[in-house]
Amino acid sequence: QRIGIRAAVRAYTLNGARSIGWADEIGSLVAGKSADFIVLDRDVLVVPAETIGATIVEQTWFRGQRIGGTDPL
Repeated sequence: QRIGIRAAVRAYTLNGARSIGWADEIGSLVAGKSADFIVLDRDVLVVPAETIGATIVEQTWFRGQRIGGTDPL
């Protein structure tokens, strides 16, 4: 069995936050929520599925602050 990439992203973000009761604080980029997100080197919603595994995280943000990444700050 398998799910599509959009369903997988939602499962790990908003639905994951809902499952632990934190949907008011995390899980989506909405004003008033914690700005936790990553910046990827490609749009995983449109690339061929077999290339998603090679995706690189270029930046990591937590509570609106950049905390890591592969490109220079």
